[in-house]
Amino acid sequence: MSDAYEPRYSQPPRSSGGGAMKWVLGLGCGCLALVLICAGGCGGFMYYGVQQLKKTKPWTDAVARANANPEATAELGSPIESGWMMQGTYNVQQSGGTETGNVDVTIPLEGPKGKGSVHVVGKSTSGQWDYTTMEVTTDSGKRIDLLKGAKSEIKK
Repeated sequence: MSDAYEPRYSQPPRSSGGGAMKWVLGLGCGCLALVLICAGGCGGFMYYGVQQLKKTKPWTDAVARANANPEATAELGSPIESGWMMQGTYNVQQSGGTETGNVDVTIPLEGPKGKGSVHVVGKSTSGQWDYTTMEVTTDSGKRIDLLKGAKSEIKK
C-alpha cells in the first residue's frame, strides 16, 4: 500500500454555470456597440449636412439680415445666431457653372433676449437669389419683415 492519500470518491470539477451567461452578455454588449456605432454615424451625417446647409446663401443672407435689422435685434438681442435644424426645402442644381434653384425654409434663430425663426422663400436664376419672403417670427408672435425697405435681390 502506498502512503499517498487517495480520495474514496472522485468528483468531477464543478462548473460555475456562467458559460451561457457569458455568451448572453457578450452578445448583448456586441449588439449595443453596433447600435451605438450606427446611431453615431447617423448623428454625424446629420451634423455634417446641417453644417453644409448653414453655408448656403439663403441661410447666411437670412441670418445677416436678421442681425442688421434693428427691430429683430431689439426683440431677440444681438448677436442673433441660427439654430441647429431647419424645416422646409432647399433645391439647387448646378448646370454649366450656373446655379438655379428654390428655397422655402424656416430657420430657428436665437439671441440673448429671446428665440424665434426666420421664414425664407425665394429662387435662384443664373446664380442670383431673389427672395419673396424673409420674415422673422419671435416666440411672442411678433412678425418682422426683413425685406421691407431692402432690395430683395442679393448677388452672389
